[in-house]
Amino acid sequence: MKSPFARGCLGLFIILIAAAGYVFWRVKNPPTVGDNFSVLTAEQKKERRQSAKVLEDQVSDVVRKVKSGDRSPFRIVASEPDLNTLLQDRIRTEKFAIKNLRAGLDSNQLTLQGDVPYKGLETTATLVGNISAQDGKVLFKTESLLIGGLLEAPKDWKSKIETQVTQQLNKLIEGAKVNVTKASVEDKKLIIEGAPH
Repeated sequence: MKSPFARGCLGLFIILIAAAGYVFWRVKNPPTVGDNFSVLTAEQKKERRQSAKVLEDQVSDVVRKVKSGDRSPFRIVASEPDLNTLLQDRIRTEKFAIKNLRAGLDSNQLTLQGDVPYKGLETTATLVGNISAQDGKVLFKTESLLIGGLLEAPKDWKSKIETQVTQQLNKLIEGAKVNVTKASVEDKKLIIEGAPH
């Protein structure tokens, strides 16, 4: 019969193996956000492209009106499916380390996710942050950046990505001299409101 000490060591060893297995599985299979445009049917893709085109036209219309001297306030509303269609169908990522970009909108948060190489392993990076309006611009503030759903990414990654996301959000209305008064996530939609300077 094994001693209590040997049984305790064996139990601890089994728990450690199970924990290591869980961590490895979680890094390889983190919870995902958004949807995958590539798996949609041809009809669904067509519908999504039409909806994303309406969003693009809405943004172009705001820029055009502002440039023509229209002083009326504007409101741009982007749904989660629209953002995912634009990210996955329009942006070419062949030259970038990040692939399979996805966006999630929930609880006043914007979540961006993609597949990245990390220490020789292909895994998923998940960036979660808040959207707000500050100094007339859209501001994205990072809450967390996780590798594989568990491991905190290096701090310099956060600040670089935060800056890039802020710049990309402001490019939506690039070329128009506008003052953004509100930027938020509400009811699974990204909302940007403002008026010309």
